[in-house]
Amino acid sequence: MAPGIDNPITDLGKTRGIQQVTTSDGFFITCALDHGDDYKELIDPDLSKVSFEQTVASKLALISALSGQVSSFLLDPEYAAAHSILSGVLPRDVGLIVCVEEEGGYAGTGPRGETQFRTAWNPSKIKRMGGSMCKLLWYFRPDSPVQETQKRIVRDLADQCAKVSLPLVVEPIWNPLDGEDPSQSAWQERRFEGIVESAITASEHGSDVLKLEFPGRVDTDEGRKASEERCRRITESVDAPWVILSAGVDYDAFKSQVRIACAAGASGFMAGRSIWRDAVPSGDAQSDKDGVARATSRLAELADITVKHGTPCKPNIPERDVAERLSRYWYHDSQ
Repeated sequence: MAPGIDNPITDLGKTRGIQQVTTSDGFFITCALDHGDDYKELIDPDLSKVSFEQTVASKLALISALSGQVSSFLLDPEYAAAHSILSGVLPRDVGLIVCVEEEGGYAGTGPRGETQFRTAWNPSKIKRMGGSMCKLLWYFRPDSPVQETQKRIVRDLADQCAKVSLPLVVEPIWNPLDGEDPSQSAWQERRFEGIVESAITASEHGSDVLKLEFPGRVDTDEGRKASEERCRRITESVDAPWVILSAGVDYDAFKSQVRIACAAGASGFMAGRSIWRDAVPSGDAQSDKDGVARATSRLAELADITVKHGTPCKPNIPERDVAERLSRYWYHDSQ
């Protein structure tokens, strides 16, 4: 994470962005709240009864309740990112990561897995509105008919982010192709290996940080051992720091996943429903209070695990060496 010398402005901007979304000691304690319809379903299963205003108010209440436990939030531009700034709900010392893809992550027409970006939304606007990092949900498989398109999408987005010195976190998702049965154990094992492969590909094509699915199981000793090995392979094979996502799994399972991933080299987590599912405001005061208490307790516990076992993501140039790495007039040659 040290500033480079080829393009100091970009590298410094990205380094500063990552500092803003991590703890002072370099860990991602990130609450993911960029959900759309799956968030509104927790307010009311009948989405027609959930208004835009109600969704905004609900998310802002959750951000306010959990902000003291996180280093950053991952938010969507539709319901939360701008609103949390304008309302003052997002504290000045909590970082902001903003998603760039359309809800669901891929186009409704054409091959499954081809990324669809939000209309009129891009890294430049994320930077200008105060975001510290751009996030892309990225369906990818090397055997997908759109794999080359997906690689190009990451390269192009990485270039856009570099132009505004905005770090990019890519979230690879291993999706089933037509005719495949995800319930089959052979498919699941292939997916676990695919998570490792996708992480490597995303790193090679310009991702500054990786937000990854957990590559295995934690319900058996054999599964945990295999998961540990895959996590170590990720650390050894990518240049970017990486964090674990929750995918809405049971909290106890996610806690085990964070411990295994961090012990193998991860720098924390960007997680959502496994943490805050019970805390979405329901209108029942006691229920809401209990839900927030569970969510804050979970965040604190996960933070302890991360700090104890994880690998910090920090600049690594000693103070005595920075003058050698950046000359007096380094900014003269920067774009």
